[in-house]
Formats: sequence, structure tokens, C-alpha cells
Amino acid sequence: MLFVSLIAPVSAQEQVSGDFGLRIVYKDGEKVLVDDKENLTYIQAFLADGTPITLEEYKVELEKGRLFQSQNEPDFRFEKNNSKSREINPLNAVDMSYFTKTDSWSELMTPQKASATVDCRNSAQACPISSSTSITSTETWTAGLTAGDKSYVKASAGFQWASSSSSQLNYTLYVPNTKKGYLTFAPRYNFVKGDITYITCVPVTGCQTYGNKNGVWGGSPAKLSSGHADGVFALAYEN
Repeated sequence: MLFVSLIAPVSAQEQVSGDFGLRIVYKDGEKVLVDDKENLTYIQAFLADGTPITLEEYKVELEKGRLFQSQNEPDFRFEKNNSKSREINPLNAVDMSYFTKTDSWSELMTPQKASATVDCRNSAQACPISSSTSITSTETWTAGLTAGDKSYVKASAGFQWASSSSSQLNYTLYVPNTKKGYLTFAPRYNFVKGDITYITCVPVTGCQTYGNKNGVWGGSPAKLSSGHADGVFALAYEN
């Protein structure tokens, strides 16, 4: 059984100040992670399998996700080879287009509320809290990609691609009396980035490369061996 103590917001001594609205501070002598952007305070965080992680680790993961989301505007470049005709008989054409991976990484995305708010302020004892909301995460892409583009990326991503995943909490946390809190879940995604080369082959005339789309990316929600979503659960209360 995991017990988590919520600390009421009072004057705090700042320890670390981040650039993404996240800071670790001490309140009443206890360490908490304050999220000024979402107006939340995180008390403790756990991986989806129940393994605890430090607030410093959670802060770094959230900052990485926010950095990515601030830079995820479409940045691909499409270069068309105008010297070669694309007027090809579709009955005889064979698509040999492919994706070349240039980078891959894993990171947490935005935390979402994963339980009802538990108001334990008038209780004589701590109140159990568990995830009552299954968070479904779906694949994400550079804007403007076609279904064919996505199939090229999936085929050469280098990991098993999942179109969606759902969270599940298999353990219980406790909100101390006099406090009010809820659970959040930040899904983990596997990302891949690279370039698409478009090639079409036909009998007699052979194969033609007619363009490239560079700097495209896709993200697949990561899964645990159980099949449920990978990510981080955290106990939070509003500032």
C-alpha cells in the first residue's frame, strides 16, 4: 500500500527554477513540484508499473515534453523532381517509396486528469484514490502527412508501432485528511523523425525518384508488456 502525503501550499524556499513553468520547492520542509502553467502541485510520481520516481526526474520528463510541443510545428520540406514525369499508369506502377530514420526518442506528453477529485478535508482519516478514468492516447504526426506517408514511417520506425493505448492503474494512493487531490497520467510516446523518398517503378521505363519530404516525424503511444499505456501517474492538487 502506497501512502502519499499532500503538503498544503505555504511560503516556500525555491530550489530549482525551470523555463517551462515547473519548479521544485520546499513547503513546510517537504519537497514538491509546482506546475505554474497548469496551476498544480505534484506531490509524488510513479511509473505506470508502480515504480516511484523522484520529482526531479518527473520535472525533467515534463520539460522535455513541453520543449517538443513548442517545436512541433510542421517543419518538413517537400522537394519535387520536376525533370521526371509523374504521369504513370497506376495499373502497372509499383510504389517503392521509403522512409529513412534520422532520429528517434521517447518522452512524456501532457499530463491528463485520470481520476475524480477526492475531497478529504473533512475526513477523520486518509482517503483512498485510484484511477477511475482510462486515458486513451493515439498516434500523433507532422501535419500534412498522407496515409501513404504514415505507412512508410511505420514500416521503418525501428520499434513496434501502436496506434493507440489506454492507461490502467493497478495500485492505490491515499490523500491525507484535510487535503483535496486527484491523479494525473502523462502518457509516454516513442517518436521517430526522418525523410521520405518517393519512388515509383513501372515496366520498361524502370524506377523514378520524383521527390523527397524531409524532417517528418511521428509519435506512437508506448505500451507496457501488459499492453496498457506506459507513462507516469502523479498525485496532485490545485495551487
